[in-house]
Amino acid sequence: MTDAGGVLLSVRAEARQLVTPDYAVLDGQIEHTAESKTEAVQAVAATLDRLTADLAALGGVPYDEATGRSPLTWSHSSAAREERYHDKDTGRLVRSGQVTATVALRVVVRDLNTLEDLSGVLAAHPALEMHGVWWHVDCGPVDSEFDQLAGSAGGMTGGPPQLLRISPSQCAREALAGFDRGVPLVFPGRAYRVAMLPRQLSRRQAAQTARRLRSTAKSAAGAPDRPEGQVQA
Repeated sequence: MTDAGGVLLSVRAEARQLVTPDYAVLDGQIEHTAESKTEAVQAVAATLDRLTADLAALGGVPYDEATGRSPLTWSHSSAAREERYHDKDTGRLVRSGQVTATVALRVVVRDLNTLEDLSGVLAAHPALEMHGVWWHVDCGPVDSEFDQLAGSAGGMTGGPPQLLRISPSQCAREALAGFDRGVPLVFPGRAYRVAMLPRQLSRRQAAQTARRLRSTAKSAAGAPDRPEGQVQA
């Protein structure tokens, strides 16, 4: 851009920093079609019971406010629908006489060392169709006005305890100082750094498992539909 006094340059930049995830979210679905709603619901419930029993054997617990930051949690929702087909003669949707029951399952794993065992458990249940894996990082132990606006004095349930919390200015100073030193991952606050030591030790294993899970998800997405009764190894 220019003006009467000379030439002005407008410069804009963008930076990204890759960090190790704090936890992974895995979404999947169990589905069963039967002649009645009762039969379909019972079938998916039985599959869900077997799966959650295996998750519990890994130390998993159902998700709620008290267990939100546990190493392994699961939550689910269910639904049922009547199956219909398109009648070519009338152009209408006609009931097929069958009902499909579904359970949407979400598994959150914070102990990334368990990803190997978790992958084996999920793969052992062919009725579970995985939809995706997402990796997340925690926002960090920074005090802000969010807790007060949310009406949660002393911090949100499941959030970092006050012992680990620091001010936004300290967080910014330590993060920028770490980036200047070329540190790829910064844990601001001394107490928080100590608390995160076990997580740092599992970074390499998490990265390897992440690549394997992404590869498995891509393979499943590109695989052709299987006839009823066949299981993909």
